Amino acid sequence: MPQNFLESAQNPQPVWKRKLKRAGRAIQIWLRDLIYSLIEIGILFTATAVLVGILLSLLEAFWYLYLQTPVGIKYTADPARLSPHLLTELFKQDLFLFSVEVAAAALTASLIISAAFQITALRRYFYVGRGLLNRFTVLLLFSAVAGFKLAHTGLVGLPVALGVSIVPSLCLFPSCMNISARILPELTPLGIIKIVINAIKLLIHSGDRVMPDMQESPYPTSGGNSQPPPALKPATSIKDRGAGLVKPDASGAVR
Repeated sequence: MPQNFLESAQNPQPVWKRKLKRAGRAIQIWLRDLIYSLIEIGILFTATAVLVGILLSLLEAFWYLYLQTPVGIKYTADPARLSPHLLTELFKQDLFLFSVEVAAAALTASLIISAAFQITALRRYFYVGRGLLNRFTVLLLFSAVAGFKLAHTGLVGLPVALGVSIVPSLCLFPSCMNISARILPELTPLGIIKIVINAIKLLIHSGDRVMPDMQESPYPTSGGNSQPPPALKPATSIKDRGAGLVKPDASGAVR
């Protein structure tokens, strides 16, 4: 057995040092989860911006193809229709920069609402294990907040902002919900009680373990001799049992 392990077993660290080391390990685990979550957020933001840019480019191509058809010319000739004006307002933007703005607005809204849902325990009551209708309602909430934030930048109007925020919100809000659950606690009265109980367990039970003496036999002693229990004794093989038997003398049987 290594000498340093024997020395650490014979001279254990003080209780407060062991508690401090365990608390440090818990903080390291939380920081590791935070770093992994930031990396995940960066990857999701990049993928969402690329997806929004591709969808907007395809929509622009289909829209200009539609304008070349007789039906499209007749449709856009009616000044009472609002959708041509909205699409024209949308396609006046630089689609690459606009897709980044849309992804940033959706990500900001998703992170803020997810953090609020986790801290107030609304995630547990209205999202986790709920049906499709509840999740669709949460999606509309995320999309509305992202649309209002995007319209606040002044790039597009509110109807266009609400329309283009649905797809990025759908891509981002489930992951943001999971990230907030990993990083943030519930600050409800019950959640605060759980945090206090876990902290007390960490401080009380982490350093109260008694280190065994490595030079002491693990078997009970009997009359000063350490004997392993019968269940731990190696079973004798048939060959060994046969070697211990005394063979009878067959010389007297033959005359």
